[in-house]
Amino acid sequence: MSVFAPMLSSLWRQIEDYGIDPGPLFRKQGIVGSAPFDPNTRVSAIRIDRVMVDAAERSGDQFFGLKEANYFLPSHIGPLGFAWLASTSLRSAIERLQRYIKVIHEKIQITTVEDPQNLEIRIHADIESANSYQRDIGYLAVLTRMCRFVSGDDWNPVRVCVAHPQPIDASYFFQMFRCPVEFNADLNAICIDTCQAGRALTGSNKQLAQLNDHIVVRYLASQMGDDIVNRVKAAILEHLGEGSVSEATVAKDLHMSSRKLHRRLSSENSSFKAVLLEIRTELANQYVNDASLTLTEISYMLGFSEISSFSRAYKRWTGQSPSMARKSQEQHTAI
Repeated sequence: MSVFAPMLSSLWRQIEDYGIDPGPLFRKQGIVGSAPFDPNTRVSAIRIDRVMVDAAERSGDQFFGLKEANYFLPSHIGPLGFAWLASTSLRSAIERLQRYIKVIHEKIQITTVEDPQNLEIRIHADIESANSYQRDIGYLAVLTRMCRFVSGDDWNPVRVCVAHPQPIDASYFFQMFRCPVEFNADLNAICIDTCQAGRALTGSNKQLAQLNDHIVVRYLASQMGDDIVNRVKAAILEHLGEGSVSEATVAKDLHMSSRKLHRRLSSENSSFKAVLLEIRTELANQYVNDASLTLTEISYMLGFSEISSFSRAYKRWTGQSPSMARKSQEQHTAI
């Protein structure tokens, strides 16, 4: 159970600002190094939790967890952070975080529940902590700060849910979130306006987001040998544009038989066809919305031998042809 090492940089800087030398606290837990941390390493989540608890106690600040967000930068989560910044909307950024949360922490899950007015982003931390209160409010604050990085500093959630009792002094919660805060909730979550979630972001860059997505997938494949789904995704991305991607090709890349690959994917309730479809659908939507690419180019990039095959597949996936989807996007952008 590990965490992306550069995530420690915000905690390190925060501890320093309390006038505490972070080095001994980290070394006490067997964590060697200092900020900025090596992006090629991962650190035990249990050890990081102990550092956080020790630092919070030494600081004497009941809002220690919330204030970690003040030190967080998107670069602390590597390519996922850059993909987040380049996302086309807050909704797509959140979906990206859902897909690739394992880059940050192997035991955290992000789920969403939506109604016509609001989109609720729920944070599930299936891990023990010596101070789950500080940990959880830290996650909520960092997620809020991530949203403000792409939506602007004046952006606020509709509501924040905290699965802990309200402290005697809750002033900094309202200063941080600038919205109603529900304590003693069933779970930890932030709720955002549905219209805001779908609004186009001024800093979006589809090509950059896609490039970093690919880096994230390859990182997951290289770092988590037991994550067969992401290993297959990485292998598919290597061959997709060649038009020769197949289960046999991917199995060979992963040094296993097709039968073993099929069995491994089945154990994860997946299949080669399902993973290939997921990648093609996601990339197709990105490419179709990119006016700089012709539909013929997109067809080849997705591994189709001709545009008619791609058009039929895209209509099967989305209910409309790629040309109609592109036209709808252009009309929406012009409004």
